Amino acid sequence: MALLLKIGSEGSEVTDLNSRLVSLGYLDTSHLNKTFSLDTHDALIKFQTERGVVPDGICGPETWAAIVEASWVLGSRPLYLRHPMLRGDDVAELQRKLNTLGFNAGRLDGIFGNNTVTALREFQMNVGLNPDGIFGHRTFQNLNNVLPRHEVKDLIIDVKEKVMELNNHTLMENLRIGLGDCGSSPSFLSSLSRKLIALGIKCETLTNIDQSSQASEANLLDVDICMVFQLVSPHESNSILYYHGYQYISEPAKRLAMLFQTNLENQFENIILNGMALPILRETKMPSIFLKLGPTSKMLKSIDLISQSIYKVMVDWTKS
Repeated sequence: MALLLKIGSEGSEVTDLNSRLVSLGYLDTSHLNKTFSLDTHDALIKFQTERGVVPDGICGPETWAAIVEASWVLGSRPLYLRHPMLRGDDVAELQRKLNTLGFNAGRLDGIFGNNTVTALREFQMNVGLNPDGIFGHRTFQNLNNVLPRHEVKDLIIDVKEKVMELNNHTLMENLRIGLGDCGSSPSFLSSLSRKLIALGIKCETLTNIDQSSQASEANLLDVDICMVFQLVSPHESNSILYYHGYQYISEPAKRLAMLFQTNLENQFENIILNGMALPILRETKMPSIFLKLGPTSKMLKSIDLISQSIYKVMVDWTKS
């Protein structure tokens, strides 16, 4: 969707938006019309908040993509590995079910990638199906037939992330950080990278500004931790974001965010921690955090203190 739909917008795109919000339970059927009303705005904010999208009450490309993903129900379409990768609530539900059964589909990100197709093939082999990695009708039936009836609290990915955390946090000298810019300042990021390297931390500067492109770059570089910065105005709140989506929280990323909050609270007041499903947090395979700090003048003057705080966080991270 190229348009930005907001209060006062009208047309077929708004009709589609309202219809989807009705189907998802955020509006009642009286709103099946072409008008973007205050009720549409409020419903959209509620949806955005619950889905980890910036809650601005405006339907742009990111919010529209989240609405489309939310419309998919497991079994309503075949799922298979393709490029671009399939995304949706149906993929997240498949990942949850596979993880519940002990097949490691990766974290619940709603993206049908390599981990998910590998887990699906393993499941298909275990139930005597052709392990083609395609989730169709027969695989759907077999999956429902073998699911445990009692609730499973710990998914395999929860355990795997804890093990990875223990394995990765051993040697400070082996730790590699990916540094990204999501609306900060090239001079800030380059200065910060130089300071961290001088402190002995291996840094990789992500060259893209687009979040999805940054995530792909971080995955390709195979860094241990990804952190991106956005310098905010004096009127905006300081916040540190970690991945939270599909009723799933990346505990390593949340713990990393908490360490940063503790180490930066003397420099920046009232830092808010928040779980969101922004692309840089959702699409990276390593613990990732998004630091929104400011104002810009303070950030530029505090690079030495910020770099020292990052070093302290990394020490605590590797010792834990």
